[in-house]
Amino acid sequence: MKMWLDFAECLKDSPKFRSTLEDHEHSITELENHLEKLVKISTQVVDAGKHYSHAMGSLINSFDSLATLFYEDTFVSTALKKLNTVLGELQTFLIVFLEQTQKSITISLNHFIKEDIKKVRETKKVFDKISDDLDSACIRNSQLLKTCKASDAEEAENVLTATQSCFHHTALDYTYLINSLQSKRRFHILSQTVMFVNGHFTYHKQGYEALTKFETYQKQLSTQLEELQAEYLSDHKEMDERHTLVHTKNLEFENILNQSLPTKRNIIIMEGYLFKRASNAFKTWNRRWFVIQNNKLYYTRRSKSEGITEMVDLRLSTVKHAQDMDRRFTFSVVCPTKCWYLQADNECLKEKWMSVMQMAIARALNDPDQGGDFSSEDTLEKLHPQYLLTQIRDLSGNDTCADCSLPNPKWASINLGIVVCIECSGIHRSLGVHISKVRSITLDDWDPESIKLLVELGNDVVNNVYEAEVDASLKKPTPSSSRQEKEAWIQAKYVDKKFVTKVKSTNGNLKSRLKRGNIIKRGSDGRLRAYTIDKINVLEGSPKNERRVDDSPKVDRSASLKELLHNTSSGDSFCTGTDSEDDHDVTSLHPNMLLYQASRSKNISMMLLAVANGADVNWRNYESEERTALHETVISGSVTASEFLLQNAAQVNITDKQGRSGLHYAAMHGSTGHTCLFLKRDADQKALDKNEQDPLMIALKNENADIVTLLRLARLHEEIKETDITMGGDETVTNVFRDFSNMASQQPERLTRDRHTNV
Repeated sequence: MKMWLDFAECLKDSPKFRSTLEDHEHSITELENHLEKLVKISTQVVDAGKHYSHAMGSLINSFDSLATLFYEDTFVSTALKKLNTVLGELQTFLIVFLEQTQKSITISLNHFIKEDIKKVRETKKVFDKISDDLDSACIRNSQLLKTCKASDAEEAENVLTATQSCFHHTALDYTYLINSLQSKRRFHILSQTVMFVNGHFTYHKQGYEALTKFETYQKQLSTQLEELQAEYLSDHKEMDERHTLVHTKNLEFENILNQSLPTKRNIIIMEGYLFKRASNAFKTWNRRWFVIQNNKLYYTRRSKSEGITEMVDLRLSTVKHAQDMDRRFTFSVVCPTKCWYLQADNECLKEKWMSVMQMAIARALNDPDQGGDFSSEDTLEKLHPQYLLTQIRDLSGNDTCADCSLPNPKWASINLGIVVCIECSGIHRSLGVHISKVRSITLDDWDPESIKLLVELGNDVVNNVYEAEVDASLKKPTPSSSRQEKEAWIQAKYVDKKFVTKVKSTNGNLKSRLKRGNIIKRGSDGRLRAYTIDKINVLEGSPKNERRVDDSPKVDRSASLKELLHNTSSGDSFCTGTDSEDDHDVTSLHPNMLLYQASRSKNISMMLLAVANGADVNWRNYESEERTALHETVISGSVTASEFLLQNAAQVNITDKQGRSGLHYAAMHGSTGHTCLFLKRDADQKALDKNEQDPLMIALKNENADIVTLLRLARLHEEIKETDITMGGDETVTNVFRDFSNMASQQPERLTRDRHTNV
């Protein structure tokens, strides 16, 4: 360490020492001032860097959000993500650099000021004081006269000696601190400055390396961007001719009547806007987008979210001039179940629409290849109940009457799930609605739930149950049989149930042995599949809790019930314990328990077997919170199974041990389809369970907007009816419920909610 102040001169306390000491003190003061400014500026730099880093982080997040808007454009989204990665690395390097700057400049130099310089300042105060004391002692000693007392002289000398000794030690310590500080500041300040510069070097070096790695991709990206820009300019030049499309479109529109219609499916024959008169009480006219495709006339609203609204089959329709309409350019499309009044913008356009529709109708009726092909997966067709009505008629076995085999039946029994001829339908009506509920396939209005129920069942499936044990000596009626013969057969088949395979009818122990077993269900492809049940008190019917364990060979829907039961026996039975020695098939279950378990697994065929065996559809399972089969169909999520039970006299307001009805369960599990179904059956939405909650409270708690809307609308409708105010609300409510029913039946994913909500 360099000797900035000589210790010998310090002891002498010479003017030279004092002069040098003052110079060093002044130097230390200037150093302190400069360091304080430096620390302040360094703090500002770090704060500014942190603000910049925060802003850069926000910018990176914005780029990241921007990339999500191009999720379909992999080129743009990938490029933005890679650019974002580089910016993220640079931000990380900046954060490290700022931390190092704060450590090397702000913290270290501030410590130098607060500790080292402060200690010198404090020692200087002691030095100045003892220096003044020494001067005072010297003056006092020099002022004593020769005639003074010996004791006074001795005391003055002792004080002077002690003060001189204290001054020398203090001066040496002060000189040491100054020497130490002056030596330390040389390397300490420089080392911290070097550390700060090294931080800069590292920060920029890391950034350079990161950008160098990105350089190759950047060059490729630049080349691709040039190609995209050239493509854009080419497209832009082509779009300059856009106005010629107006004339081209008019020519195409003029020529459409002079050429044959396309024969391929999924080809749009004609499309455009027409005004349509609403079916509500106000009969308002609304502009809709109409499309003629696949022998169908569709219309949609302009909003994409509203999707397909309705459809008519042109093969079952006629097109007429609407002479009774006050508006100009109107015509009507009449089908068996509805009549649409439409309006074109001018007479020419009206004639074109009518001509194209008539040509499409004529071609469909005259060309057998254009009729009855509903196997296409075309989404537009499947969105409308008319498509499912056709599926009812085209279902295997439904081409003839279920009771007399007369071809082309046009009547159906909703609760039995069969189609029959007009004569047999009259016999069914005479049995009473508690046995058979008859409706016309072509003339009556159908709910989506009823349509899906008939699609699920059909003549083959139902006859497998109700004609399973027909004696060979008995002869089934034919179309030529007398009415008396048909009446006797239908009476024996549906009322006396003489041909139904009997299942266990004694009460016995109804406890289910399904702690771990299998469920057989028929898939949409007609194959029987076994599913494992892991827990009985969870949603066994839910796909999340089913595990397919076996695919048995494809089974013909026309197979007898005996064959079905034989194929589902042993390890693949409908409900058998896999670990138990006393395995049993479905015929060993009591009808009530069979119905209950089939409802859990959404197996409508087995539910039909249970009902045919006299199962009580309102039976309570006291081992499962006194729930009924209707409750289980809501838990399992099957609206069709619930429709089957309701069609067969299930009570819509029946409650379990907790006082919860099916409507409560629908709100609990977020099932919009069940909510709509129960409200259409006049379910009591004001009923309170044991927790003093009604379905609306549960729906609000679970934040299910669709169910809340339906419940509030139904409640408002009831209040309006109670006040005897005529507002045309019946049709409005009906239309809303119809839309929700169609959506729940055909597009359930749009109404999907978490069906495992804890309540």
